[in-house]
Amino acid sequence: MPTPARTGLIIMTLAAISFSCTDIGIKVLGENLSPWKIGAARGLAGMMVAVAMAKFRFRAFLVPQWRRQFMLGGACALGFTCLIISLKMLPLSVAMPVSYIFPSLGALMSPFINNEKPSRADWVAIGLAFAAVICFSRGGAVDQAESRSVGLAVGLVGAFFVGLMTNLARRSRAMPLSVNIFYLYLANFALCFPLVLILDSHIIPASVDLAKLFLFIIPTSIAGFGLMFLGYRYMSAHRGGIILTLEVAVATVFGLTVLDEPVTVFVVMGGLLILASAVIIGRAKAE
Repeated sequence: MPTPARTGLIIMTLAAISFSCTDIGIKVLGENLSPWKIGAARGLAGMMVAVAMAKFRFRAFLVPQWRRQFMLGGACALGFTCLIISLKMLPLSVAMPVSYIFPSLGALMSPFINNEKPSRADWVAIGLAFAAVICFSRGGAVDQAESRSVGLAVGLVGAFFVGLMTNLARRSRAMPLSVNIFYLYLANFALCFPLVLILDSHIIPASVDLAKLFLFIIPTSIAGFGLMFLGYRYMSAHRGGIILTLEVAVATVFGLTVLDEPVTVFVVMGGLLILASAVIIGRAKAE
């Protein structure tokens, strides 16, 4: 029988792979889709999935913690939007690692939000992940320095909100999965759809882009968040965040091999540090 720690590791690893597929889809297929259009469509689809999971019992979503749940979704929406913007401005092998400073930020928030104190092994893993982010950020090239600076800044802002989201997701681990998913995507839709109305000339994307969105980008995103919520039932916020850094390794390898982004010693070092960090967390005892 697998232990809770092993179960959490497997679930979070699958979540990381799902998220990396979303990142790759946005980078490769989402060139004609704005960040808020992706967020609004993802929010609408996610709510539909949550309603189906609850067997159309809308009363299931009337929970006393709705404010906290909406805050979780808002943090997710802001972090996801920032990630999309940075993906459009930076190479995949740079944007993804920069966003993955979030486990370190999440660990700093964890004692205040979840009353969880990172262990020595956790801090070692967090340090390795932070070092990997530094290596990755030095491992790519952007033609325009101004674009690079803005992309990096947006990525770091997104990392803050993702760190907040992981801590709130940990606090909501006892909630039904359908409730977590519903409020997560309700907030995404509520925050992104007004921007679609204001900033996009065409509310509905072209048929080809719409097919890419609903066939490749949205399903992997919903699957990733569903697995993430399940994973946080078995591990702390900072520990789960470290395992999710596998997302950056998968996306970076894709960028280097398929998108022909430059391979440097910093990228190789960053990948090894990410893997070492995940191994430490995976072998650590459950809290």
